[in-house]
Amino acid sequence: MKRFLISLCILLLVLPGTPSLAEAGSASPVDLPQLGAYGLYDCATGACLTGKDVEGLHPVAGVSRLPALVTLAQAFDDGSIREDATLQVSPRAAGIPGPTAFLSENETIQAEPLLKAGVMISAGDAITALYEHAYGSENVFLENITVTLKEAGVDMSMTDALGTGMAFSCNSLFQIGRAASNSSAYTKYSCLYLDQIRHGDGRETELVSANRMVRFFAGCDGLLTGSSQTDGYSGVFHAVRNNMELIC
Repeated sequence: MKRFLISLCILLLVLPGTPSLAEAGSASPVDLPQLGAYGLYDCATGACLTGKDVEGLHPVAGVSRLPALVTLAQAFDDGSIREDATLQVSPRAAGIPGPTAFLSENETIQAEPLLKAGVMISAGDAITALYEHAYGSENVFLENITVTLKEAGVDMSMTDALGTGMAFSCNSLFQIGRAASNSSAYTKYSCLYLDQIRHGDGRETELVSANRMVRFFAGCDGLLTGSSQTDGYSGVFHAVRNNMELIC
């Protein structure tokens, strides 16, 4: 099972056009050394079951937004952010580049759909609108992200809230991913493949997760994927199979 999970993760990462698990199973085997780094971890013990360059730092594209998302999700968990809280989207939030929930400047929207958009598609405008509402400024939010990382056992500081240009190791992503998997607010949305949010003006934005594991691998409920021309493909995956809880 361990090798199958790693092979399937890699197959879905390096072959982004793979349409189904059935077709993936019939494809040629993927050679593990193709991946710059990977690790498979037992959540119960924290042990790395197998991996390659698990301590090396690598750029991870949109996965660098995971610390911010975990921090926000934990705030939903403890009630610091209410799902029905109403906020107004700032011009700065509306202008964040990259994956987007298509928020409009000065739009009024509830917090719950913003967390959904952040977790499902790494929407930078949704993440920014949420932290501006809950923490007031990026600096205050960064202080809270640092606390999240330390509690997860990761000793690093973010350069900005979205982790722009930052590099992570497999070991650190495992620790952050385990924190995400323990957040009910996070996994409520990371397990979704297709959903939508409704804007105050009646518009709807369709959300399609880039994580095919959620759709095709039974027991997988996230956690986050990312891709860019410079960084390639990366992902953090959480799955439970046969009473084993694993993060890849």
